[in-house]
Amino acid sequence: MKRSLILCLVAPLVLGACGGGVGQPSAAPSQPASAGAKPSAAPAVSSPAAGAQPPGPAAKPSIPPAGAAAGSAAKQPIKVGIIEPLTGSFAPLGNENADGFKTFLNSIRNTAAGRQIEPIFADDQAKPDVTLTKAKELVENQKVVALMGFNTTPSAYAVAQWVKTSHVPMMITTNAAAENMLTDAKFASPYLTRWTETFTQVIDPTVDWLIKQGHRKAIIVSADFAPGIQVADLFASGFIRKGGSILQEFYPAVATNDFGPFLAQFNQSADVVYVFVPGVDTLRFADQYSSYGGPKKPLLFDSFGLIGAGPVVAQLKDKVDGVVSADVFDPSSVDPGTKAFLKEWNAAHPGQPLSVNIANGYASGQILASAIEKAGGSVEDPQRFLQALYSLQLDTGKGPVRLDQNHDIVENVYIFRTEKAGNDFVQKTLQTYTEVSDSWGRSAEEIAKFPFEKYKGKWVGMTKDQVAQALK
Repeated sequence: MKRSLILCLVAPLVLGACGGGVGQPSAAPSQPASAGAKPSAAPAVSSPAAGAQPPGPAAKPSIPPAGAAAGSAAKQPIKVGIIEPLTGSFAPLGNENADGFKTFLNSIRNTAAGRQIEPIFADDQAKPDVTLTKAKELVENQKVVALMGFNTTPSAYAVAQWVKTSHVPMMITTNAAAENMLTDAKFASPYLTRWTETFTQVIDPTVDWLIKQGHRKAIIVSADFAPGIQVADLFASGFIRKGGSILQEFYPAVATNDFGPFLAQFNQSADVVYVFVPGVDTLRFADQYSSYGGPKKPLLFDSFGLIGAGPVVAQLKDKVDGVVSADVFDPSSVDPGTKAFLKEWNAAHPGQPLSVNIANGYASGQILASAIEKAGGSVEDPQRFLQALYSLQLDTGKGPVRLDQNHDIVENVYIFRTEKAGNDFVQKTLQTYTEVSDSWGRSAEEIAKFPFEKYKGKWVGMTKDQVAQALK
């Protein structure tokens, strides 16, 4: 999940020079491929050239005036399936994402390349078996040309394996940040792209920032499910290697109501609490942490922007003052694409707070519409649509995005603090890491060999040498 993070969400998330060019895809075939045709191997995506200009804001697709050519009007709508948790403990994430997506589509009158876009939303309740059933129903009965959404990693895993044989483009646009999604042959295929974030993409800049600020003693609080354990593993390994130490690890169950027993055990010498508890647990933990006592309250570091932005801030107000977050969306960013998004969102939803889930949803609408335009509206041809996705580089509502050679996201990661400003609460950018990929802080080989979930509860007291040995 997020942001697979949940994320998986997470969730739910770039460094280097912002922007840059990407390799062009192979020429689209002159004749549309059959519905079951398999795309050719994915084109390589080059690194941005030195000094390259950042991508400009995503252009709004052209909208045909009333009485447009009969040929365009006669085209069938483009049906797209969006699978998200709209009920259950992860419902806040899915519904926010859907709101962002709808906001962008409304701004272009649901039209791209002269064709109407018809989104069909399906509630999977974050249950993998339900996700797969919904995906099959959308493709086989509703005849959608692509699948989008996917909040949790297990749900994305289930569908990623199925699209390899069903040959349907699948775009991860909600969360599902598991590290191996686009590299493990069990899940990766030319049909799968991810536009949200990855765990290491956000965690490694987080570690870099914390260490540079002088933090050395951490407590980890991460949800007790696969994505939460992966998040804890990656943070702990990175933090220890950079000179920090893990004092305690806590893994509360998903949908925990009372975090008091965990808070009561906190080591008083910690200087940072690193937390990842997505869904409704975010609000509960942040509320209860605000009442945590002790001679010295450690910094609360919000792993993927779940606490420091969005509805949680609006509900808890003073209780989240001073929280520091890392995420792939920062409401205070000066990026032109983000500024344009904020203006449009605030006009359409006055007073409704923004979150990364909304930003990801809005950006996914931009990505979909831009790919439809780039494919000339020929999205029934999977290869043409996929090649359009591979070659996109846009300045979206959450900032510049493009895909790497694995069809995984490359984007900005922001460190920001939530602060009180009069009667309001705002985010203040502390640092922006640009052009961050999942391998920004560690090699692709190391990520592929990482011993996920094998060291849960074993990071406390580990040394640099022990971590190095564990990661061999």
